[in-house]
Amino acid sequence: MTAAHHSKSPVGDLSAVEAIDRLSEQVKFGHQAWLERLREMQDVEAEFAKELLSTREPGEALQVCNRWIARRLELLAADSRAFTGFWMDLVVTAVGSPRVPPSPPADGKSP
Repeated sequence: MTAAHHSKSPVGDLSAVEAIDRLSEQVKFGHQAWLERLREMQDVEAEFAKELLSTREPGEALQVCNRWIARRLELLAADSRAFTGFWMDLVVTAVGSPRVPPSPPADGKSP
């Protein structure tokens, strides 16, 4: 170890460790939230695929497809907002700002 390494205070090291732990927790929670959104997307896909396969008329199939696309776009927009909020939170935490803006809700609705 160098003299510079020995001169570091334990508080400074603890602060860095705490910051890394906080970032790790944020990444873990962000990943879990993303997996939940992915499961929701898969459920929607399965639900609409089943509904589409049960249609008998082209017009009915078109209506199902239109609802399916609209729902998929809603989910993608909510996921994009959550992804952006997640990364903004990480950046703010990484630079050490004391005020971390809240992430957008997973359902895409305003708080």
